[in-house]
Amino acid sequence: KTCLLLRFLIMSSLFKFGSSKQSKEFIDLACKAIPTIKKDSAKQVYKTIKHGNNDQWSTLDDATDALNEKVKLNIKIVQYQRIINDKTKNTLREIQAAKSHLAKLLKDNDETSQ
Repeated sequence: KTCLLLRFLIMSSLFKFGSSKQSKEFIDLACKAIPTIKKDSAKQVYKTIKHGNNDQWSTLDDATDALNEKVKLNIKIVQYQRIINDKTKNTLREIQAAKSHLAKLLKDNDETSQ
């Protein structure tokens, strides 16, 4: 019985370690994707997903995929903003194209998030 109890304690500590690592990775990703979110709020979202009480995401994989897409979107927005704001380095055509792409990107993202 001692051996069985010891094995159970080891397995449960490994599960907790994996779960906390998963939680930390999710929180870090959420904060990267949504810079205005507080870590405590991201942790609460993580918990609701883990317990099946989240209205938006049913699995952590779904949430992680969405957050990764948001990070990619943020990068594209910053790239377009740099082109638009650097009027000395970029031509008028490049700036206008960046504005057009940025507007389309934001419009498409707004439509998919509704």
